[in-house]
Amino acid sequence: RMPPGVREVVSARLDRLGADCRNVLAVAALFGNAFRVDRLEAVLGASNVAVPWAGALDRALRSRILVDIDGTPGEYAFAHALIRRVLVDELEPSARAVWHARIARAIEHLIGARADTVAGELVRHFVAAGTLDDLRKACHHARRGAERAARELGWEEAARLYEIALDTGARCGELGEVEAIELRLAHARALRRSGDVAGARARCE
Repeated sequence: RMPPGVREVVSARLDRLGADCRNVLAVAALFGNAFRVDRLEAVLGASNVAVPWAGALDRALRSRILVDIDGTPGEYAFAHALIRRVLVDELEPSARAVWHARIARAIEHLIGARADTVAGELVRHFVAAGTLDDLRKACHHARRGAERAARELGWEEAARLYEIALDTGARCGELGEVEAIELRLAHARALRRSGDVAGARARCE
């Protein structure tokens, strides 16, 4: 838990930036510790919220709330994880879910056919959005991402994403009986290749 005194200090720093800037930063915080400006712009533009996001980011940079990532133009990071934590915590859960859905769809649109390269990111946002349709999307992207990771011998990531695909598929009723068995076997194979023989055996059973 964050000490109340720390939260108050961080919140006071954010208040000095103004409401518009704080709202932009709250959406940016949902991307993670770092975010790309083009993706943030796509999300805010799709939401029909008239927010001067560029000026807000400049203000946050001058105040050292955000910092440039060296060698990566158009990508910023929060100066401290506590700042991001305060911004995320102060969003209402319902608003947070809506923004996660918008972020996931914006990334899908920007990435297009290469969505399996950012499957983990898409899965995180669709799961956080939480509707049945979003869980179906999460299951789809988790499966694609797991298959890509397996092809590239990233067995731990493949196992993680297969497990998410099984969970989200069960929660939204997406998987048939045969499909679920195939996914369990793929998950077991990834677990075995990653060195978790006991976990693979348990999944096979």
